Formats: sequence, C-alpha cells, structure tokens
Amino acid sequence: MKPPSTNPLAADIKWMLGSCLDQPSDLRERSRDCWLPSVWWTPEEEKFHLPAAAAQPKDDLQLSTLLAWAQENGVVLVPRGGGTGTLGAAVPEAGTVVIDTTRMRSFKLGQDEKGPFVRAGAGWTGAALEAKLNESGLSLCHFPDSMAASTVGGWISTRSFGQLSMRYGGIEQQVLSVVAVYPGGRVMEEEASVHLGAEGTLAVMSEAALRCRKTPGSWDGLGIRFPSLEDALGAARRAFDLLAPPSALMLQGPMDVYAAGLRVGYPGEFGFIKELVSACVLRIPLLLELFKRHVRNEWVLILIFENAPEGSAWNVLARLGVSPESASRELAAAWGESCFQWNPVSLRRAAELFCFLDVFDAWAPWDRLSGLERTLREAVSPYAFTTSFLKHFDKDGACLQMSFAGARRKRIECVGAYEAAWRAGHEACLRFGARASHHRGIGLARQPWIKACTDARWHAALRERKASADPFNILNPRKMGL
Repeated sequence: MKPPSTNPLAADIKWMLGSCLDQPSDLRERSRDCWLPSVWWTPEEEKFHLPAAAAQPKDDLQLSTLLAWAQENGVVLVPRGGGTGTLGAAVPEAGTVVIDTTRMRSFKLGQDEKGPFVRAGAGWTGAALEAKLNESGLSLCHFPDSMAASTVGGWISTRSFGQLSMRYGGIEQQVLSVVAVYPGGRVMEEEASVHLGAEGTLAVMSEAALRCRKTPGSWDGLGIRFPSLEDALGAARRAFDLLAPPSALMLQGPMDVYAAGLRVGYPGEFGFIKELVSACVLRIPLLLELFKRHVRNEWVLILIFENAPEGSAWNVLARLGVSPESASRELAAAWGESCFQWNPVSLRRAAELFCFLDVFDAWAPWDRLSGLERTLREAVSPYAFTTSFLKHFDKDGACLQMSFAGARRKRIECVGAYEAAWRAGHEACLRFGARASHHRGIGLARQPWIKACTDARWHAALRERKASADPFNILNPRKMGL
C-alpha cells in the first residue's frame, strides 16, 4: 500500500522507484541549470520554477514505469542531466517532476569493424566516463569544456561539440545509437538522429553507444600569431589540406588570448580575489578602454596533434604558409591549461556581485566569418566587454564564440544590461543572416529567436514527431518552440 504523504507526487514516485528527492534544498538545486538569469531570480520568481519532486531512475525499467505513470496521470516531466546547460533547457515549471538521470550509469564495451565503442548510461559525466575508459586503455572522442559535469544524455540533447571536433566532429558523428524511453513507457533502441538537439522534448534517453578510441600516447601543439582575423582564417582553411590534419583547431582573438593567459595560474583561494577585482574593473569603462590599448591586436591559431612526437608540429608551418618566428609551443600549452577551467561556481559568485559573463555561439561559412565577428562585436560592445574565439571548423565554415561581460552596481541594472547585450547579439545575427546557435542548444533563452537558431525543415519535423511521440505534451513542454 502507498504511504500517505503531504506530497502525493513524491509519495507515488517513492512507491514506484524506492526513493524520491523532495527536500527543499534538493528541489531548489533542480529548479535551474547554469542559465545566468536564474542566479538573479527573486524568491518570488524562484517559486515559479520549483518542481514538486525529483525522480532518479536507475535503469530502463524504472524509467519506463515512471513515464507510463506520468502519462496516465498527466504529470509533466523535465529531463535533467548534470545541470550544466546555460540556456534554461532543464529549467522546470512549478509543480512538475524533474527526471534526474545521473543514476543511469550502465557501462559495456564493444567492438565493430570501425573500432571500439562503449554503451554508456545517459547519466555518466564526461570526466567519470573518460576515467572508466582509461582503465581499459580507451578514451572518448568528445571533450566539451564542461567535461567535469556534463552528461552523455545532455551532449546528445543539445547536439554538443568538444575540443577535438576538428578530427572527430561533434557528438552527432560519435554517437552510434541510443536507448530512449517514450511517454507511456515504450523503450526503443534506435538511431540517435531523432534526439539530437531535441532537448528532452520527445523521450528520455537512458543509454547511448559512443565511438571511442585508444588513449593517445602523445601530443604536440603550436600557437601561431597573425596580424588579422583574415590572415588567420586563411591558414586555418589550409589546415584541411594537411596529410594529417590536427585533432583540435581553435582561433583566439586579441582579448581572448590575454584572458586565457589570466585564467591560468589563478586557482584555489585566489579565485575569489580575482572575481572581486574583475567586478570592480568591469564597472569602470575607462579602465577597460585603457586595458584594450595595451593588448596586441593579433589573432592566435592553436593546432593540437595527437600521437605526434614533440616538435613534429613545426613541420606543418610551411604548408600553412607561415614562418617559424610567428609560432610558439607555449601558446598551445597555455590554451591546454585553460580550456577545461569551466567553473559554474565562480560564474555564480560573479553574478551575485552583479557581474555577468556569457557566450554567443553562432555559425557562418568561411567567407562570412570575419564579417560576423565584426558585426556581433559592434552590436554588443555598447552593453558589454567582448572577446572572440572561433572553433569547430569544418569544410563549410566554423562556430564563432563571442564572450561578453559586464557589471552594474544594482541587480536591476545588471539584469537590464545583460538582456540588452543578449538581445543585441541575436538580432545582429538575424540581420547578418548567420545561424544564431551552434552547439549549446535553445532552452528558454533563445525562444524568441528560435527561427534563426534552427533549420526550418528540422524544426517542422521535430514538431511532427512531438505530436506523435508525446501527444499529451508531458515532456519538457514549452521548450524548443513546441
């Protein structure tokens, strides 16, 4: 018999699964992801997003039971992985039930004609899964900057890209299949394409088969300085003609080169001091202008080669059309030390000081990347300090990531400046004709610009699949423009 409870949804879930999170601290933690505006919610605003309970199924059977119960009782569910999303895709509405997938950690190695793969539960974090694979001499092909906390299911749901995308592509090229549980409880093993970028609106993934590889034995890298973005892009494009293209290819703008250097060497107890100093500097535009004048106007192309003996990277310089004097291993090493220093706690503390730091990720073809960088920078600069970074190159184009930061003395002023910068960036992408998203998803933050963020035919197909797979709209409703 079901035990009596003041929270009937939690009582039902405990009866089905044996446990349920319903304490205020647990619910508050799962009322948000890493979407920056949620840090500034007032207590009244937070109430609109507090779930009634959080379920933690551990396998397909429990997940199927939960989704069958939810459809029968009209309970709205919001899937959630590591909570590392920055756009509000995992933010629930009051009274809903969050499905916390982090207990789903199945693990099985396999091999096919193309090499090794792993069947991994959707709740594995990247860092934990990589450590588990390393025990067998294997490694993932996917290394997002949120590696420490983001999950396998989250990668697929947002169509994630990682640091080694130049060689291995994004998660779309690395995932072989998924096990998905649909509303009503139906369990399906199928191609992942249906779920890529769907943000948990169709089904809840419990497992994915991911391509992996032997752990690289060594690496070599170079950073190459260029006087302009156009010159750097020319060399980046020639990298595709190398006999052995790099595994990672990134292009840092002038301010980002300097910021990456600052990030290295400020760990631990000095982190909060740096945040306080940054908050003060961001509030004084004159200091920022003086700071800009002392930064060299150069772009740095970072190339990382796996299984390459030390010093071998120098051999590519002639093919890229650059001189050895412009190259340095130290620049690549500095990037390597800073690329995984994603710290949501630090970002949250900065936001509590009425500072903001966020990122636009937009895509454009090769011949329009320089224009997009200039257009986006000019649009956002009146509201925030910007730095530019290009990555995830392919033969058609690349992703421009533009970080923007600012600070104000009051909460309402900070929120207003952040929203103005966010709006200006997306509207600039719209005017320019660039796709205003690449690998971070849509969530709540990009709903007003969803037509500029997704392919129209893909979105129409998603809408049709949603109507068929989730006719009662119980999975992450009002997301993805559905």
